[in-house]
Amino acid sequence: MNAPPTNHPSGVLARPEAELRRTSDGREPWVFRAAGPNQLLGVHAELIGGALEPGETLAYLFYAPMWPGGGGPFGIRARPASHAVAVSDRRFLVSSDPHLDGEPPALHSIPFSALLRVESGSAGALAWLVIVWAAQGSVRSVPLLYRALGRRHVAAAIRGWRVAARVGSGDLDPGDPAWPALWLRLDELHRGEVEPLVVEGERLLAAVSWPAVLDQPHRRHGDATVRVVPAGALIVSSLGVIAVGDDPTAAPGGAGLAVNAVAIPAEALHRAAFADATTSGPWVTALRFDLERDGVAATFVVRFPGERLDELEAALRLGGELPALREVGWSS
Repeated sequence: MNAPPTNHPSGVLARPEAELRRTSDGREPWVFRAAGPNQLLGVHAELIGGALEPGETLAYLFYAPMWPGGGGPFGIRARPASHAVAVSDRRFLVSSDPHLDGEPPALHSIPFSALLRVESGSAGALAWLVIVWAAQGSVRSVPLLYRALGRRHVAAAIRGWRVAARVGSGDLDPGDPAWPALWLRLDELHRGEVEPLVVEGERLLAAVSWPAVLDQPHRRHGDATVRVVPAGALIVSSLGVIAVGDDPTAAPGGAGLAVNAVAIPAEALHRAAFADATTSGPWVTALRFDLERDGVAATFVVRFPGERLDELEAALRLGGELPALREVGWSS
């Protein structure tokens, strides 16, 4: 005889996993916000509800059915699974269910203090969320693929994290023209990925944008034009750094352009350094960010046209409010 169900403090009724899986096949046609764990589908109600601790408050919670593919642009790879993402006052909770016999669902608890970066982006009908953090001496990540119509829920979840992290960041004067002026300068697709991530009270310190750099390596042989550096932008704010850019592997002028935004919290920034990234053809410079949490190191690199070097150096000086950006040198 099965044990009787029990109640979690979150208000979720505990039921056997097999029973919960029968209530959802993970292929619903929509991404939706849930007011609480008991509104989630399948095993996610049990996983998220059971993980919440007494006194832990939810800032945002959403459910995303599985995307049928296993990968996307920017090298993102993820096995098909349905997900629920909870943002509390202290961490992300991410549950996943592959809906396959013999493969149990999983739950990731990701403290804000361990976050290295959060990526979000889209390409046509596909969108993604990738959370990268430090745990047990190594870098870990959880990728989530979903239908792009649900992008507003992912953006709201990221804002929920960034709001929780903004303690001591100061206030943004409502009359300050810094952000509106930036939106006028940014590429429309780049703005569409970045603007929803900005939170009230976040101060813009500096920003640089650049167009794509193209080259035709062997013009005499009629080779196709290649994208040496994708169009992008680097934004420095009181909460950290946001880098946004096009897919570097996309063919110039191709349809279905993919855009990715990477938010790096100020607390994870350890140092930054420039490096010459020119191989042949146009001058290319790289800006490498060294990230660190709990002794775990990671890097993130932004490539940009060398002609923008002076502008980027000046922008980073303006961003010197962030300790990691006060002295940006060159690496070999």
